[in-house]
Amino acid sequence: TMLLGTQETEDMINRGVDVFSQLAAINDKAAFLTPFKKYVTSEKELLDAKHATNIQQNDIKAQLRRRQQLVAYISDTKTKIRTLEADAAKQLSGSREMVSNLMTITSKQVEFDLTSTTMEHRVTVISRVLSEEEAKLQRLKDEYDDVKRALVDEARHAVKLKECAERAAPENDPAFDCLPDSAVEIHAQVESITVALAHFRGDLRVLDTYEQVQKEIEEAEAKLARMESSFATLQDRINAIKEMAKWGIERRAQFRATGKLTTMTAEEQSGGGMDIYNERKVFSRITKSSCGSQLPQYFLITPKLITGLEYHPDTKVLVILNGPYNILQAEWDVDTFVAKRQKLI
Repeated sequence: TMLLGTQETEDMINRGVDVFSQLAAINDKAAFLTPFKKYVTSEKELLDAKHATNIQQNDIKAQLRRRQQLVAYISDTKTKIRTLEADAAKQLSGSREMVSNLMTITSKQVEFDLTSTTMEHRVTVISRVLSEEEAKLQRLKDEYDDVKRALVDEARHAVKLKECAERAAPENDPAFDCLPDSAVEIHAQVESITVALAHFRGDLRVLDTYEQVQKEIEEAEAKLARMESSFATLQDRINAIKEMAKWGIERRAQFRATGKLTTMTAEEQSGGGMDIYNERKVFSRITKSSCGSQLPQYFLITPKLITGLEYHPDTKVLVILNGPYNILQAEWDVDTFVAKRQKLI
């Protein structure tokens, strides 16, 4: 007997459904055909074995499917593990970089703290030195005031000595007026007179008066020299501290009898103020005081010159021409200028 089955029957057999027991009960010897397989129901043991085999095959296939799933899961897990390892490596690298940056920042912080401590110490030392220098400056100013007062006292004493000398020998006023203005020439003349006095045989009272006055003058000059030396030393010490830059001289002038005193600056000047007579006297005094073989060279700068001035033989006049109408140095010719002037005359 031949039995035919459908694909659905074969699928049921593959799933393990027992369809052969019923077929075998109907016919001990029968063949069962499906689209892809052939079954014989008369051999029950064989059918059972095939059925068990099919079940095992199905189990194996199921295990294979589970194995494939496990392999896929393991592969995915390995991929995830590698991804996690890469992420962990990145995080570790970032952590190392952060640790390195933290160490650098900590080192800079320590260095900054040390620098700050050093600067604070330097500020403390500088403040202490500044306080000491200010105290030293105050002492120098006090010494300067003392020396200045002593110098003024000595100057007053010198004036008194001069008055005494003038009262002692009023007949010598014309002789004093004839003395030169140069200190070098006066000392030379004093030495010459001293040599002459060594052979003097006249009135000894005059010689005693001269020697007494000369002694007083020498003592005053020696004391004045010591004071000037002390004053120069104090001035150098004050200048070394560089505090005198805060001081200055303010010149003021009154242009009218009813006006106020005005401070002279680079923008506002007195404009002169001397008449011709006094200007000639000042010019004569300046040239006599600044000219001579034993004196250094002086440059006197003035914006104008009046006529009738008295020039020293050592005086040299330099005229500086400047302005929009000035000519070139190569075109400067005195003979040409004189010739043009003569033509105009």
